[in-house]
Amino acid sequence: SNCEEMRRIVKKYNVSYIFIGHEERKFFSIDDERFEKCFYKVFDDGKVKIFSAEKDESLKKPE
Repeated sequence: SNCEEMRRIVKKYNVSYIFIGHEERKFFSIDDERFEKCFYKVFDDGKVKIFSAEKDESLKKPE
């Protein structure tokens, strides 16, 4: 699947976080839904999104 391929590439290059901001959108065609399906969103302010390659429970908001 697309997610498996994306995760394989991320693992190959030892990527921990994926940053998607203005410059990335300017130069690349970004499919937000695909990233949201394949990785764990840890930040989103409407302009910038950051995804974790691995689920990280320490990033959860305190209750």
